[in-house]
Amino acid sequence: IGVDWYSTGKPILPEFEFTEPASKGHLTIYYLLQALDIYTTYYATSNFRCVEEQNPLLPVRPSVEQMMLLKLLPLYALHSDIHNVSDDELAVATGMMGLVVVNNYEVIRSARKLCP
Repeated sequence: IGVDWYSTGKPILPEFEFTEPASKGHLTIYYLLQALDIYTTYYATSNFRCVEEQNPLLPVRPSVEQMMLLKLLPLYALHSDIHNVSDDELAVATGMMGLVVVNNYEVIRSARKLCP
């Protein structure tokens, strides 16, 4: 009783952890990969009858608008005030999107041979 919190030496506030937000260059690459995914998916599904969208959240032949709407959800999360996304966290998503775009180009290349 009578001992104040100043004399105990224990902080009463939690320690703050600051993370550096993702760089603008990294965000730009992520946005470009998102746009390339939409472009290549639309190109493949609209030009080749044997190609179908594999994302269960989209129809077999999605429109550009449908794909953009789906892409807005993770982009909104990137810019929400709740959590700053770091370069390390964004690297996982960027790498995955890179693989998706490479796969889309491989699907287009195969479709040109199999089902013109």
